[in-house]
Amino acid sequence: MTTPGLRDLILLEAALEVRLSPRGDRAAVRVEHPRWDDNRYCRDVLIIDVASGQQHRLTRYADCQQIRWLDDHVLAVLKSDGSKEAKAQVYVYEGLVGDGWQVTDAEHGVGSFEPYAERIVFLSRKSDDPEVEAREERFGTFQHVETDPGRTALTYLDLARLTWYERSLARAGKDERELLVRPAIELSALIEEPLAIQSVVPSPAGDAVYVNARPTDELTTSLRASVHRIALDADHAVAEFVRRETARKQQDHDAGIAEESDERREQRDLSYLGTVQRLALPTRAAVEAVSPDGTGLLVRFPGRDTRVSTNAELWVGPRDALTDAAAPDVARRMLRDVTAGLDQTCYSPIWHQHGIDVVHAEGTRWAIRRLDPTGVEAPRRIDTGDPWCHASFHGPFHTTPSGRVSFVGGSATAYPEAWTVTEEGARPLTRLGDQVADWDLGEVRTIRWTSRDGTEVEGTLRLPPGFDPSQKRPLAFVVHGGPTWVDTEELLPMTARRYYPEVQLAAQGVIVLHPNYRGSLGRGLDFQELNVGNLGVGDLWDVESAVDHLDQLGWVDTERVGSMAGRRAATSRPLPGCTPTGSPP
Repeated sequence: MTTPGLRDLILLEAALEVRLSPRGDRAAVRVEHPRWDDNRYCRDVLIIDVASGQQHRLTRYADCQQIRWLDDHVLAVLKSDGSKEAKAQVYVYEGLVGDGWQVTDAEHGVGSFEPYAERIVFLSRKSDDPEVEAREERFGTFQHVETDPGRTALTYLDLARLTWYERSLARAGKDERELLVRPAIELSALIEEPLAIQSVVPSPAGDAVYVNARPTDELTTSLRASVHRIALDADHAVAEFVRRETARKQQDHDAGIAEESDERREQRDLSYLGTVQRLALPTRAAVEAVSPDGTGLLVRFPGRDTRVSTNAELWVGPRDALTDAAAPDVARRMLRDVTAGLDQTCYSPIWHQHGIDVVHAEGTRWAIRRLDPTGVEAPRRIDTGDPWCHASFHGPFHTTPSGRVSFVGGSATAYPEAWTVTEEGARPLTRLGDQVADWDLGEVRTIRWTSRDGTEVEGTLRLPPGFDPSQKRPLAFVVHGGPTWVDTEELLPMTARRYYPEVQLAAQGVIVLHPNYRGSLGRGLDFQELNVGNLGVGDLWDVESAVDHLDQLGWVDTERVGSMAGRRAATSRPLPGCTPTGSPP
């Protein structure tokens, strides 16, 4: 067994996200690996044949930020070349080979995208208005998040017509090119006020998209969040858009008008694109998913009150009743809490033909559960065997329309892999654990102790290789931020690979503890709210009590205790004798 150094950890390839094709016979896996020449991490896509395990790299040395299957043989990828100046665009890989077809050309890059009606919708930042450009020319590029209105554009792109457009562009002469119209329509132009769009949720029925937005990008404006339903016949809307724009361009060409004015552009009649409606939903509500037939909506909002600290549940309601509701209290009566049977915060809901899958913390692990949209059956845990889903912002798991689950996960003894869940159990799609097969990383386990006020707290402990409980050792804390988050039983968490030298400390005989202080996930909603109005007090008790507990076990030298912390945890009062070292980027 060998002890890895910092360079060894940096060299590790790690799975970030896995998505099965609609039929389930192929998997797309986003993996992260270093590129020394560019001093950066790359995030590339692997295509894996589920039956045989054969794989090939779809991209090389790219920064792939999002993957979505358009059908069983076509994958769309949001990527850039990884440079600081690069703008992410959507590329389509037909047949899952080649360099990919760049289908977007957003000036400021694409923020995110989703398949819709066999095409795509994407979010991007609108071009700067003259006032902003004048300000930036004088004072430099910046954004005043409290007053600058949102400038997000939601665009629908017809890929079939885009093929015809690009072929016509290649064959046309100079004058003919000026008359060609790109089949992309800005759906957000239907919404009267400028908004900072946070997400878009297309209906699987292909009849509408739901827009979750707030007035500005400032988090405090979330209390003024809004949900808009844009109903449209996509094929008709694009065809009519192309027809009208072609006629306008021809008219301007004949009249000698080189460029349409902003005033005239704002006066266009856009009603033919579709209809937009702001839903009268409760405060802080957002549409998270739509039923496969488009008739049901899954809404996230806090049912108890509107405080930021209050947990938001998942609620299901009939689309027609919610769109007809004249006021939030009317809509509230139409909604049913489908997470009532789970005393946890649920994330990343996916609504498919067999139910609604979510992921939530469960102690020092994560669990995937299937909820019944009707509320008749109790939530059912998806059996993933020994490995468990590692939740992250990369996309913790995915479920196909037929209900087939895939996820990235590992355990306290296994390096994270991409997995798919079959009738026989979870099956690995990758063999990334071979990289650490001969490494001695110590033992990772869950530990519990009692805080100063009697509250039971838990965390994860990394014991040094060859740990001897009769020998007192130094102790190092790694305190998660949030504060609503959780550290879990992982052999090599991302923080150990990228930010903190806990593996190297353990190799030098140091015990490393990740405390899940009050306010953390995984212990129920009451525990999650114990630090409301109590930040920096009760949570500090929890960390200090861990030192007392380990001292009573005879494991630690209380004169040699250190701390590393991220985000909010780095700004709270440190342990006596410890100095904050800052937050990870």
